[in-house]
Amino acid sequence: MRAFFSHTLAVLLVLAAAWLAPDAAYAQSAGASLLLDGTDDYMTVTSNTTLDVTTAYTLEAWVYPTGTFDPNNEATRAHILSRWGIGGAGNAAYMLGLLGNGKVRAANHDGTTTAGVNSTVALTTGQWNHIASTFANGTLAIYINGVQQGQATGIVPPQVSTHYDFNIGRESNGGKYFQGRVDEARIWNAALTQAEIQANQNRRLSGGERAGALVGYWPFDAGTTTTVDLAGNDNTGTLTNGASIDAAVASAFTAGPPSTVAGNALTLNGTDEYVALGSFSLPESFTFEMWVNPTSTDDGQAFFGKHATSGTNQFLAGYYNGAFTVNIRGDEHVAGTKITGWHHLAVVVNKTSATASDVTVYRNGTELWQTPLADVLGAADGLPWLVGMD
Repeated sequence: MRAFFSHTLAVLLVLAAAWLAPDAAYAQSAGASLLLDGTDDYMTVTSNTTLDVTTAYTLEAWVYPTGTFDPNNEATRAHILSRWGIGGAGNAAYMLGLLGNGKVRAANHDGTTTAGVNSTVALTTGQWNHIASTFANGTLAIYINGVQQGQATGIVPPQVSTHYDFNIGRESNGGKYFQGRVDEARIWNAALTQAEIQANQNRRLSGGERAGALVGYWPFDAGTTTTVDLAGNDNTGTLTNGASIDAAVASAFTAGPPSTVAGNALTLNGTDEYVALGSFSLPESFTFEMWVNPTSTDDGQAFFGKHATSGTNQFLAGYYNGAFTVNIRGDEHVAGTKITGWHHLAVVVNKTSATASDVTVYRNGTELWQTPLADVLGAADGLPWLVGMD
């Protein structure tokens, strides 16, 4: 009897033609973030048209300032998300940062005029806060932890900055360095609503939200000299002058279920519903991942898998024999306990020789289980890969 699965799935799967470390496979690492020293550290993204958000935008990030604030200092102190330098045509465009008193500053420049808004409250040094700025139709607003804390109208739109790259942690032409940590930095070419900001500040994004409105996304899960842009626009960030990614101070970002900006997930009834993806071969090294929301811990629930024509499982991940198991070519392995609720799963298979592989399983970015396997996956036969049925 076939086993069906009653649950909700989102970000269905990613199958990579090469082995990916868990961080590179989009799984959140244990609280990692971008560390900046406030002296010369920053991340830069080479200027390109996807970052020309001239009509509407949202800039957002989790920030953890570590410097000392002066309540009497109203000058712009640090740029956090910045495409900004000196004024004039082709130069400054938009920025989100901090004043010397700890209040959040957002501003645009249209080639002639600079206009912006300051938050009504200040951040506290040594604490995580989510900050965001939204712009549309001449209105620029600031949100702190999902609550609007400043708004101005009659704001000029940002120009196309032909002279400056996008920077995290400093003004684009140097100076105004941010001291502290940054996590989950994002640029949208749309003004998110307050409800969308609140719904997604603690959610890992898939990269395709709002019909491609997410144009830059840096979760800072991994990287030594560069960090990947998960929005899919190849806006790779280059870490400069000692900027680093680590988890010495745990990030406030907690990977919840996938984004609700798009709001879509696959729901299965556990009786007869499933998705057949067709028959295709996986490479001998690959990464499988998905967000999954089981509504029970009953045995016999298949997340994703494929039988060989002989009847043996070629690959199967799901709840079997009292545990979360991974089965490769008929060898079943207990990978962890069964749980309910939204969580992210990743299975990394790395071919180590002609006859062997290493298998590592992650839940919410934390390693559950790892073992060598005296086998490789091999080519597919004619049976389809299935989501929600074994």
